[in-house]
Formats: sequence, structure tokens, C-alpha cells
Amino acid sequence: LASGAIETRSVGGALFRSMLAPGWGHFYFLKPIRGMMWTVATYGTVAIALGAAGAAYQQQQAYTSFTPQEGEANTDIQQELAERRTQANNLYTASAVASGIAALLWSSNVIDAVLVANDSE
Repeated sequence: LASGAIETRSVGGALFRSMLAPGWGHFYFLKPIRGMMWTVATYGTVAIALGAAGAAYQQQQAYTSFTPQEGEANTDIQQELAERRTQANNLYTASAVASGIAALLWSSNVIDAVLVANDSE
């Protein structure tokens, strides 16, 4: 920018940026630590949700493609299948909870970016 030029930032700009990427609205209003906090928290939670979903899918595939060993007792087979199904369901639940937390963080990030923008004006 030329010397003497005035750079203006708007609440709408912060809102738009934070809706696209968590923390971007904070960086826009020169609050890098706060922006980094929202970025890491939100994307970290998204990574946990995706990891849990991937692990759940693998468990589900192990459950659906289970082939019992010849001579294995029927009760052992049923117990093994029940354990795999329970583990897959627990992982899907963890993924859903982490996704909800990520959505809550993303929404909170947008609200916080607007509040930071209003405080800066």
C-alpha cells in the first residue's frame, strides 16, 4: 500500500472469511493467535471425526466380511461378530460426536470473528 493509504476492514469481510475457513476472519482483523486457535481446534476436530469414520468403516468391513474358522464354536463366532459390530458402532458414534463438535466450533468461530470485527471498529 502507498504511504497514507487507509486500509479498511469490514465486519462482512470477517464474516465471509470465517464462514469459508475457520480463523481466516481473525487473521483478516490482525488477530493471528486467535485465528490460529480457531483453525487448529476446528480442523483438528474434523481430522478426529474423519479418522473415527475411517476406522469405523474398516471395522464394519471386517464385520461384514467375517469368515469363521473351520471347527470354530458357534458361540465364539457370535461373540466375535458382536464385538466387531459394537466396535464399529462406537466408532461411528465417536465420529458423529466429533463432527457435531466441529460444526459447533466452526459456528462459534464465525460469531467470534464478527465480535472481534465489531470491537475493532
